[in-house]
Amino acid sequence: MKSTRIAVALLGLLLVGGQALAGIEVDFEEDVDFSAYGTYGWEKGVPAGYKNAEQWIVDAVDAQLQSAGLKKVEGEADLMVSSQAIAVAMDSHELVDPGYWGTQDDFGMPIVNVADFRKGTLAVRVRDRSEDKVVWSAVATTTLKDASDKKVRNTIERLIRKMFKKFPRR
Repeated sequence: MKSTRIAVALLGLLLVGGQALAGIEVDFEEDVDFSAYGTYGWEKGVPAGYKNAEQWIVDAVDAQLQSAGLKKVEGEADLMVSSQAIAVAMDSHELVDPGYWGTQDDFGMPIVNVADFRKGTLAVRVRDRSEDKVVWSAVATTTLKDASDKKVRNTIERLIRKMFKKFPRR
């Protein structure tokens, strides 16, 4: 696994539309003994553009890694963690229903109102510092209709909990 593969996958997920944007993908090195790791630290990733979201991501990942038996340290750690968060805001507008099969005698084309929402992608990667290779990664995508602080924070926490259900425990 290379960081470029993760970046390409992240961009690819942003380009895919509709229902395909809902989900979580987890990948990890099956031959790695995760019980050998005791500490983790954070390294630079791609910070979330939404205010406070980066701290919410760090807090949620910290909670999951600590519940997996790892200790957060500053400086040299067994594992280095980074996140990449991208959100695209979509504007309100009206669309003509593309599935409409009416006739000219109908009173007009049905209109679909599209409210403000955000499509977001969050990637978390865990790298073995000594071997400089990614040993675990996850990508989550979702659509938020309500972009309030409370909803964004709850969504981040929910997605990260789901991501880390597949994290090897010590």
